[in-house]
Amino acid sequence: MASLTDGLRSGFHHRVARAWAYYYPCFPDASALFLRMIVRHAKPDGLALDLGCGKYSYAVPSRQFGRQVIGMDMCPALRHNTWVSCRVTGDVYHIPLPANSIDLIVMRFMMEHLERPLAAMREIARVLRPGGKLLVLTPNRRHYVAQIALLTPDWFHRWYLGRRGHPQEVSFPTLYRANTPGVLRKLAERVGLGLTELKICEGPPGYLDVCWLAFLLGVAYERLVNRFQALAGLRCSMLATLQKVS
Repeated sequence: MASLTDGLRSGFHHRVARAWAYYYPCFPDASALFLRMIVRHAKPDGLALDLGCGKYSYAVPSRQFGRQVIGMDMCPALRHNTWVSCRVTGDVYHIPLPANSIDLIVMRFMMEHLERPLAAMREIARVLRPGGKLLVLTPNRRHYVAQIALLTPDWFHRWYLGRRGHPQEVSFPTLYRANTPGVLRKLAERVGLGLTELKICEGPPGYLDVCWLAFLLGVAYERLVNRFQALAGLRCSMLATLQKVS
């Protein structure tokens, strides 16, 4: 029985792998698009801050983000991050840096975890220099993955991502309190930031790759929302640029 189950599981994985190769041979995911955005906005002589970086590293040298990149997090994984120039322990509500000191702040998949997004945005605005930019990559609350996450407990998230081989990805509950374009724009305006760029994109249905049929349904969804601009609000990832008013 065990060998039969293993065989079925292997068959499912093989089908999903073939579907990936067929539908997404060279499809840039949201993280790749976000990296391009960062490099486009970064200043060679600027000071950058990667909020909630953990041990994550980008596929380019850190000097492309600025002359120095500060990595800040409150989790132990920060000490293993060798990509950033220096590491600072702290949280987004109390950033241990002087006011008007940072040219570029990066938030990759962190906004969705904020309990007090307005307080966090105020602190971010405080440390940004006039004209400095905040770049955000975060899920869209209206996407089906975010809706499922809101309806299921945190232990389910850990179990599901553990099955996919990424148990470290769930460190904090996902709340999605600032995760629509309208809410993000209002928060920015309240703290003196302007939303200058917003892109909502849908990539491959990676969260559904544990099941071949679910993956195909995800492909159909991706094709639908990417084809019609009227459905852009149902796409998965929000990439935003916010600039501090001078």
